[in-house]
Amino acid sequence: MRLSDSRERCILVAVTIKRAHHLNALDSVRELGQLAATAGCQVVGCLTQGLPAPHPRTYVGDGKLAELAQLVEATGAETVFFDDELSPSQLRNVGRRLGPDVRVADRTSLILDIFRQRAATREGKLQVALAETQYQLPRLTRLWTHLERQAGGGAQVRGMGETQREVDQRLLRARAAQLAIEIEQVRKHRRAYRHRRAETPIPVVALVGYTNAGKSTLLNALTGAGTLAEDKLFATLDPLTRRARLPGGQEVLLTDTVGFIQKLPTQLVAAFRATLEEIRDASVILHVIDASCLDRARAQARVVDATLDDLGVGSVPRVRAWNKMDLCTEGAEALATELRTQSDMGVLISALEARGLPELLALLGARLGESMVPMHALLPYTEIPEHVSRRLNALNERYRPPKYLWRSVAAFIIAGEAALRIARGRIHWRNTLQQLHEVGPRSLGVCLLTSFFLGMVFTIQFIRRVGSRAGEFTRLGLTRTVGAVLGLALARELTPVVTSIIVAGRVGSAFAAELGTMQVSEQTDSLRVLGSDPMDYLVTPRVLACMVAVPILNLLCFCMGLAASVLIAEAVYSVSANVILDSAMRALAAWDIVTSMLKCLVFGAIIASVSCSWGFTTTGGAKGVGESTTSAVVISLVLIFVADFGLSFLFFQGQGDALRSLA
Repeated sequence: MRLSDSRERCILVAVTIKRAHHLNALDSVRELGQLAATAGCQVVGCLTQGLPAPHPRTYVGDGKLAELAQLVEATGAETVFFDDELSPSQLRNVGRRLGPDVRVADRTSLILDIFRQRAATREGKLQVALAETQYQLPRLTRLWTHLERQAGGGAQVRGMGETQREVDQRLLRARAAQLAIEIEQVRKHRRAYRHRRAETPIPVVALVGYTNAGKSTLLNALTGAGTLAEDKLFATLDPLTRRARLPGGQEVLLTDTVGFIQKLPTQLVAAFRATLEEIRDASVILHVIDASCLDRARAQARVVDATLDDLGVGSVPRVRAWNKMDLCTEGAEALATELRTQSDMGVLISALEARGLPELLALLGARLGESMVPMHALLPYTEIPEHVSRRLNALNERYRPPKYLWRSVAAFIIAGEAALRIARGRIHWRNTLQQLHEVGPRSLGVCLLTSFFLGMVFTIQFIRRVGSRAGEFTRLGLTRTVGAVLGLALARELTPVVTSIIVAGRVGSAFAAELGTMQVSEQTDSLRVLGSDPMDYLVTPRVLACMVAVPILNLLCFCMGLAASVLIAEAVYSVSANVILDSAMRALAAWDIVTSMLKCLVFGAIIASVSCSWGFTTTGGAKGVGESTTSAVVISLVLIFVADFGLSFLFFQGQGDALRSLA
């Protein structure tokens, strides 16, 4: 059945029976109309029949079925929806009476069709496909009645029809078995995901409730998730998890689940068990109730409670949120009084208007606190407070070191951790290659261009001629040493420092901004929940990429700077290229190139460590990201110059004879 035509005309049919723990008949028919509208149909008629039980052959009885046929003809309806699940024989008998041009569908097939339309993920589509297959399997008989009619119901043709039906049944069973295997893989994946999430001590709150009770709106109000929230049944099908913070500072994971409904098809409950298992592992169940009509609200709450009991989660602590208080007109004051006197009943809220949310969060915190054990912890001096407060409900925090102090400590810790993991071979090679491309090839152009002009500028200073005044080296008769001086300056200081400055400004700022954005948007916490270590996934690849790429960039920049010096010396000042290159080669030693590369290796580690630590310790949203980015670049530059002094003092102390061979 396809209900894609938004103007498809339909008629609703229901048998009114008094049922305990269910909505009354009128509400059930109204709900069926909402389901039809959600599927894209236009309701043009409604027919009800009071019976002790549905008629076993025609659901409503022969007389009412004739009346239904007249109503279909009068309204031009294309589809008839029945409020209960029809048996194969009922479906066949009603279809024969209404004719082949009228689609006959029951509540179950309508819900399945809506689920098929709304399923967006592979998991959701698999679960809906399995439920549809299980629903279709016993209803194949009607699909082959045309074979009986073609040959007058003879035994031979009936046998052909039976054979074809058996073939289709085998195909459906095979498809159901394959879907069950794929869904079992989904269940295994979800179990592994929950196991990894259990290693991170963040409580999980599962949002459950009757469909269209406002669960998605409440999730948006508490977390700013921005998920779809419509006044339709089953607007949300696939589960969504977001992070929220309770009044005491404790963080929780809120998971929005599929809505419940009365007469929920058993096929859907079985197929969606992989998704509904999220409720079983929740720390607290937040039951959202549509309180716009109190009588209907209590009936819907009973349906949800019964479904939760069927799922085996009756022992999980629950908090009730009576939503849509902005639409509650009759009995609102009485309900509010009842909730104040009986705190275990929940709180009255309006997710749309953000009313009552502080009280709801406080109640959630209290309910979670009942299962918590208070403890005192002595933390190391280098522990980062934000890292602790994300995982613990800190009641008393006595010491908070200065921001720059613990950020600097974090940089040293990150550098040490990265070096240790690189030494142990814990390297995420795919991410490392991506970062290596970002640091190396994408920085090469600006580095070479800068080195080109750097070499020309220093050459001009050495051998320039202004009017009749010769350059400094020309007046001293040291033109032949220009290449040596420039080569030593480029190799030992200029290209290592300038290359590192460019990388710090371009790549370091990008690292800090990217990780800072991930931190404030809680993406790094999501990695931990998924079982991925941010150090292995984000930090180590960046540190290793900088330590490899910066020395290579430095070597290329040295060659470019020396080439630029040769070019301008010969083209502008008529100094032979052989003179420049010969003096440079005689002055430079292998140790000069090695120390230049070692400097850049240290500078690259500084850039990556500082940028990553500043990114990971970002707080305060977009403003915090901007401050962290700027601060990371400044601190990196300062540390580069400090490290350059220390390394130069270590490498070149006492080495003053590099130019004597040219004398």
